[in-house]
Amino acid sequence: MVIQGEADHNRSSHLLINNMLNMLLFLYLLLLYIPDLDKAYVLSEPFCILISSSRQFLQEFQQLLFSEMARIAFGRFNDSFSLGSFKAYVAEFISTLLFVFAGVGSAIAYDKLTSNAALDPAGLVAIAICHGFALFVAVSVGANISGGHVNPAVTFGLALGGQITILTGIFYWIAQLLGAIVACFILKFVTGGLTIPIHTVAAGVGAIEGVVFEIIITFALVYTVYATAADPKKGDIGIIAPIAIGFIVGANILAAGPFSGGSMNPARSFGPAVVSGDFTDNWIYWVGPLIGGGLAGLIYGNVFIHSEHQPLVSEY
Repeated sequence: MVIQGEADHNRSSHLLINNMLNMLLFLYLLLLYIPDLDKAYVLSEPFCILISSSRQFLQEFQQLLFSEMARIAFGRFNDSFSLGSFKAYVAEFISTLLFVFAGVGSAIAYDKLTSNAALDPAGLVAIAICHGFALFVAVSVGANISGGHVNPAVTFGLALGGQITILTGIFYWIAQLLGAIVACFILKFVTGGLTIPIHTVAAGVGAIEGVVFEIIITFALVYTVYATAADPKKGDIGIIAPIAIGFIVGANILAAGPFSGGSMNPARSFGPAVVSGDFTDNWIYWVGPLIGGGLAGLIYGNVFIHSEHQPLVSEY
């Protein structure tokens, strides 16, 4: 009966979300593509003004979005294969390795100290703090070389905002995923073969809810990256960028950890899945973070910054 109840809850959630999306799409098409709706005699004047204003806003936003998306750069091979780019890939590999080693290591340590007991509030706080501190260090040590992305969702968001080319971003992804996998293999070895914990949604939480959780918290992370590190107007606040990034990750883990696991990072979830051989729910930690990071990149990078991509220098 419990399983059936959870299934009914998931179906109801899916139906509600689907209906909301259909309604939003209908309103969007209605406002943009049905001519003279705001002049219809059956509508009151205030409602006509509202429709006209909404249509104008949507048209202007659509034009802005498509014009800014043209700034997304595929990249040049001589840029992505330069010595400077190679150093950036190595830096991303090392930074991600350090972050995942500490983050996953904290979860393994908790399991060992509590004999695999269920996660309690104190354990959640400890793991969140460890991830926040580890990311603060990982971003700091990589910032001057690669920008300290340490996360495929951050790289994706920066690419959509025109801060890094698609081609270079792909190599960042490869470096980050390899760093996460190597970190988990090392943990497997040095802990004497202990189980590598994976991200998965909690009991009673559906896949859709997990994806939405990951979208929101990853949006917050990438938006913070833009505001404190990527925005050319950041000024002195750039000094605290690694701290702010670490803080938002720690806070998001506290908020989402008991529900979706609080990943925000496809590499952080993919490395343990590869080493453990368990890919249960792993797709959630790709779909959610990439959507959330992409939205943050499109909104902040293309609306607030208005900057063209600056290619990496060929050599340092």
